[in-house]
Amino acid sequence: MKLSLRTFQIRQTADLFGDIEKQLAPLEDLVPITAAHVVVGKYRDQNPPFCAAVHLEVPGPDIHVLSRDHTLAAAFQKVRDELRQQILLRHVHRQQQRKTRLKMRREPVSF
Repeated sequence: MKLSLRTFQIRQTADLFGDIEKQLAPLEDLVPITAAHVVVGKYRDQNPPFCAAVHLEVPGPDIHVLSRDHTLAAAFQKVRDELRQQILLRHVHRQQQRKTRLKMRREPVSF
């Protein structure tokens, strides 16, 4: 996975980059991720002030998530949970489609 990180009003450090990379790594077990684009920022004039946004490039439609909270850790935790939920929902949807197609194939054709 190629990770790109952009920050706004937050110092971009190796620790921040490594922490984000470590938190996104378990998602690769669920779906192959080509690239992850992460934006984190602090907006003083908005409440809650911290914002985290992630765009995952995956097979099929890309996944986008945005979250806000009072701490950066909490905002990113919400993003990570939402990403996991969207990935799992895709798996369930695909399984249901496969089952439907199999049922349609098995039904006898009547003329």
